[in-house]
Amino acid sequence: MASCSSLFLPGWAARAGLYAPGLPPGWETAEQPSFRAAPTFAHFAAWARREVGRRPGPIVLAGHSMGAALALLVAADDPAAIRSLLLFSPAVLPMSKSRVRSVVTFAQTTATGRFPVREGLASAGGVLRAPRAALRVGNDVRDLDLTTTMVRVRDAGLPVTIVSCLSDTMVTPGSARHAAELTGATLVELPLAGGHLWMFNRWEHFTAQLAAATAT
Repeated sequence: MASCSSLFLPGWAARAGLYAPGLPPGWETAEQPSFRAAPTFAHFAAWARREVGRRPGPIVLAGHSMGAALALLVAADDPAAIRSLLLFSPAVLPMSKSRVRSVVTFAQTTATGRFPVREGLASAGGVLRAPRAALRVGNDVRDLDLTTTMVRVRDAGLPVTIVSCLSDTMVTPGSARHAAELTGATLVELPLAGGHLWMFNRWEHFTAQLAAATAT
């Protein structure tokens, strides 16, 4: 059984190692299953519940984009297992950005070297090995509406922090503000470039938010 009390859940298609440069001491990133093993969002939700269940709680649980949605679902189902939630650009409400533009953003970030090269290639390879399943999961995430789940988390009294980037066109600042209202979260808005994947070029801000979550 892992002894880590602070767990991070990656975004869609992202390998755990992509976030390693920004993790402060005491944090661990869970490695997602392949799209072949988890061909729907429901499979990823079951995986996230297992990952949290393997760790002694309550834990600080964080996630980016799809990972933030998974963290929210786990917290709503088992609030006693969670000490607090830290949600980066949470994909918890329907998105307006097209699927094609989303894939282009992912490809551009990989091509410009903002991802660690080895992990970026591994992440892209996971999509290419099971493109239909990857697209299905992406569609599921794009259409998520976790309004009821967010209200359950608020009613459970869990401390929640949502971190939004003002240049994000996927999980827009307006969407993040609405999510903060529904969850009763503290909202942090960062005036940074980089959009939905801002942390891969500004690790210091990412690290600071994770460190603050475990300090309180």
